[in-house]
Amino acid sequence: MAATRGSALRLGLALTLLWGTRVQAVVEEAGAPPSGAWELDRVPERPADDGSPSAVEQLRFWDRLQQRAFDDLCRGLELPLSREVAIAELGRAGVSVKRELERYPNTLAVVDTSRLELSLGHGEKLLSLAQADIPLVLSAGASLEGAAWIIRPLDGQKSCREVRHLLDVLDFKTVVPVKEERLAGMRVGELWKLPLVLTAGARLSAGAPAGPASISLSFGVTQRETASATLHRLREDALRFRLRIDRVRIRDATGGVDISLPLAEYLGFTDPGSLVERAAQRQALRIAHDYAFAGLGLSRWKGDGRKVLLEFLLDPRDPGQLAALTRFLKGDLDVLAILLRVAHSAANPAIREGAPADYLAALEARHSARLGAELEYSGTDDYRREGSRLHVKLPLLASLDFGETRDRDLMVPGAKDVTVRLSEASRTGDHGFLRLPFLGDVFTRASQDTVQAFTQTDAKGFPSAPALVYIQQRGFRRFGEGSARGMIEDVNAIMRLAGARGEGTDPGLAVPASEILPPEEPGALGASLYHMATSAFTLVLKQAALEQLLWAPAEAVLKAYANSLGREGESLREAAARAPIEVDCEAGSHEEGLAGALRASLDAALASPPGEPASGAWTAAMELARSAAGLVGDLCRARAGDWGERTQALVSLVSGRGSSRLSFAEAMKVLVQLVDPAQVYGEFSVNLEKRGKGEKDVAARYRLNKDAMDESIRLPVRMKERFAEPSRLSD
Repeated sequence: MAATRGSALRLGLALTLLWGTRVQAVVEEAGAPPSGAWELDRVPERPADDGSPSAVEQLRFWDRLQQRAFDDLCRGLELPLSREVAIAELGRAGVSVKRELERYPNTLAVVDTSRLELSLGHGEKLLSLAQADIPLVLSAGASLEGAAWIIRPLDGQKSCREVRHLLDVLDFKTVVPVKEERLAGMRVGELWKLPLVLTAGARLSAGAPAGPASISLSFGVTQRETASATLHRLREDALRFRLRIDRVRIRDATGGVDISLPLAEYLGFTDPGSLVERAAQRQALRIAHDYAFAGLGLSRWKGDGRKVLLEFLLDPRDPGQLAALTRFLKGDLDVLAILLRVAHSAANPAIREGAPADYLAALEARHSARLGAELEYSGTDDYRREGSRLHVKLPLLASLDFGETRDRDLMVPGAKDVTVRLSEASRTGDHGFLRLPFLGDVFTRASQDTVQAFTQTDAKGFPSAPALVYIQQRGFRRFGEGSARGMIEDVNAIMRLAGARGEGTDPGLAVPASEILPPEEPGALGASLYHMATSAFTLVLKQAALEQLLWAPAEAVLKAYANSLGREGESLREAAARAPIEVDCEAGSHEEGLAGALRASLDAALASPPGEPASGAWTAAMELARSAAGLVGDLCRARAGDWGERTQALVSLVSGRGSSRLSFAEAMKVLVQLVDPAQVYGEFSVNLEKRGKGEKDVAARYRLNKDAMDESIRLPVRMKERFAEPSRLSD
């Protein structure tokens, strides 16, 4: 009988799969994929090209992965020319030009840089601490840095054959002289960046030697003001012109322990006689010190600032607009002075009524007429940044970085029709292994988990259209196929639980790993290393989904948490079934009573006999009970207030700041179970460069419920992209 039922079940399942495949094929022919199915989509040339909710984060992540990597010999090749002049004992001035090859995800770019730097500084020893002669030093300094970057993508090429562009110095390009024909000659994708940065600060520091080690501690305050203009040829008929002012004050504290070896003795260097020999030894020691240096450092910072943005969309085929733009770039810079007044005009976080709006209105009227084009966008962003970083370095072997950041933004357009509040928390990790002189880290890993919450406020001040965005990014260089499968499994560990409500998993919601990687062969050996791999998983929960998870019953939350733990959660599931679940969020009685009930139920099942130490299972179960009760309490507290307060509470919960102490993926495994999968938008992008004989690279993007990506999400995403700190190769 059982065999008959099993055969019938298998037959029914086969027919269901066959029917489902047929229906999906028919629906996809009509261009409307079924809800809940991951759909293969076009891969954009760059993440920012189509408004992905994680475009900004993907570009930053790419920059981080490139910075420390050992790559082909052509990576990092540069042709520099520089000249520095010392200014007494107070500072220096320098001019430099440089050409480099840089990588986009899918191509290379030639970067021509012209730079002017001026720095001044002075320090005074205030006193010595204790008897160990530990100096306490107060220093102050200022710097001015101007640059002009011209970035030109190389028509889809990403191989070292493009080194010929690097060597073609006759093709070196600068912004000056500014002429209409040079602006008209910009190619599609070409980017000009002209930042000017003024920095001033003071620092109090102390340090002491301890054998080959040195210990340091410092506190500082920095004021930085940045004015920048960027030109980006988007299409043949579109040239984007952006003006930005960014003013920020940063307070930081750093401490560290550095260990350096007496390399001059080990290398057998003696005091040479000639100037050339001394210079050669200094250069060799500097390079050797960079790779034979060990250290441990910790830093924390907090900053408050304001950004102001004007954006024009010009037609480079219009001679009148190009003539006006040329006049502006040649010195019509009063707009920057007005932008600076806007940046100074209001205190964080609220914008004083009338001040920036009046300035921006004046700018719009004046410069729209001068440029012969309507203003595409204007606005301000009041922001707060805080974070910490831990750095560990072992000579030649490894370099490890761990970081956490928390950001808040209030973005207001010049029209003041919709204000967007953004709360964000991130956790990053960068690991490099086997660092080689001149070449960088041979093996690298990078990870980033980010949670963001958006709310929109209308002119009457009512917050609405909340959305929670979770972004998981992974990347590596020179690791095997197991690491690539691990990136996909990290995503599917969340997606298989979507909508489960504590009851098992749903493989139908998993990213189709078999379409990205071939089936794994048991016992297969000798798989080649992947040259590079990156992945970005984005999940967006809109208001309907947030309401479902915030008002989920305590029993459902406990079941979802136990289900997210797999077998480890069985004892918690059984305890929740036995324990009386009495949670009244309105009365505030939730966390302590629930934790006590769960612990009592677990204690009855797992307690050791009298006189014997507690078992590991009992200790782990008690910790699970605490986390489960904390999670219920976090969701209860998140119900209070308006949507602005609710979304901030959810950011704290997901980032590990809640009572449950669950963070990022652990928290999302629970929350996705409490929502209807049809109410979420998902996106998964993956790039694999194999470079093995006969192996093809993979570049794919999948989307889930793509119709859920509506204007309520696109609007705050566009504002975030405009005010975000540009990556090296973007505007």
